[in-house]
Amino acid sequence: MTTMPMEVGTVSMFLVGAALLILGMGLFSLGADIAMTPMGKGLGIQLSQTKKTGLVVLLTFLMGTIITIAEPDLHVLANQVPSIPNNVLIISVAVGVGVFLVLAVLRILRKINLSYMLLACYIVLFALSIFVPQDFLAVAFDAGRPEVLDSSFKARPF
Repeated sequence: MTTMPMEVGTVSMFLVGAALLILGMGLFSLGADIAMTPMGKGLGIQLSQTKKTGLVVLLTFLMGTIITIAEPDLHVLANQVPSIPNNVLIISVAVGVGVFLVLAVLRILRKINLSYMLLACYIVLFALSIFVPQDFLAVAFDAGRPEVLDSSFKARPF
C-alpha cells in the first residue's frame, strides 16, 4: 500500500486527521464567506462614500498594519533573520504595508496616474536604500515581494 511500511493505526490516524483538516478548512472558508466578506464589503462601501479623507486614511493604515502584524508568514521570515530583532522587522514591514495601502487608497481617491506614483515611490526607495545597513536591505527587498507575505511562503535561505 505504501512505500514505507506503517502500522495500520498510524495510517488511520493520518487519514482521520486529514479528513478533519479538510472539514475544518471548509467550515472556516464558509464562515468567512458568510460573516466576514459581507462585513468587509459593507465597511468598504461606507468608507468609499464618506467625505472624511482623514478617517479613510487612518482606518486604511490601521487595518493594513494590524493585519500584517498578525500574518504568520512574516513571523517566520523574522525568525529566519537573526541579525535583525524580530519586532523591528515585523513592525517595519507592517508600517510599510500600512503606508503603501494609504498611498494606494489616496491614488484611487485623487485619481493619480499609477505610473507617476510608482516612479515617485521607486525614487524614494532607492534614495533611502543608500542609508540602510546591508543586512536590513536584502531582507527589506525580500519582505516587499508579495509571495513572501502570502500563504504559499516556503522557508528558504537568504
